[in-house]
Amino acid sequence: LGPGDRVKVDIFNVPEFSTEYQVLPNGTVNLPLIGAVPIQGRSLGQAQSVISSRYRSVLQQPVITLSLLNPRPIRVAISGEVNRPGTYTVPANSTNDATIPSLTRIIQLSEGVTQAADLRKVQIRRLRPVGGGAPEIINVDLWTLLRSGDLQQDLRLRDGDSILIPATATVDLAEAQQLAAANFAARNNRPLKI
Repeated sequence: LGPGDRVKVDIFNVPEFSTEYQVLPNGTVNLPLIGAVPIQGRSLGQAQSVISSRYRSVLQQPVITLSLLNPRPIRVAISGEVNRPGTYTVPANSTNDATIPSLTRIIQLSEGVTQAADLRKVQIRRLRPVGGGAPEIINVDLWTLLRSGDLQQDLRLRDGDSILIPATATVDLAEAQQLAAANFAARNNRPLKI
C-alpha cells in the first residue's frame, strides 16, 4: 500500500466507521477515534492487523477487513539502452492483473531497446518494504525470453522500480536480427542518422 491507494475499512458491528479511505501522502489513513495509522509499504494483511491492534484500545474485539478498491498508478524509471529513458506512470487496476505493467511493457513505452542493449544483464532495482534497508537488485535475462519464451524473465513491476538496460561490448549480427524482430525492439519507422 502507498499514497494514493483507495481502501475500504470494514469494522464488524461498527457500520458508522466502515467506509472508504484514501491513503494520504504521508502513507497514513486517518480513521475515526484512533487517528492516523501508518500503512505505507505494508500488505493488506499487515495493514489490517495494524489497524486492528490500534482499535483494541477503543473496541473490545475489533474484527477488521481491509480491501483495496482503487490502486494508485505505478511509477517506474528506465535508463540505459532504450530510445526514451525516463519515468513512466502506468495506471493499475486491482481487479485485472493484466494491467500491472511488465518489464517488456515498460520497454515498449520507452520506444524499445537499442541494438547496443545487453539483454542478458538487465537489472531491476526494487525498494524493500518499510524498514527493509538497501534496495533489492533483480537480474533478468531477456535473451532467454526471446529464445525460449521463458515468461519468468518478463517480471511484473512494482511502484518505484528502476530498470537499467546496460550496453553490450560486442554486437552479434545474428542476435541483432532476432532482437530487431522482438516486440520490445525499437520501431523501424524512425529515420536513420548517418
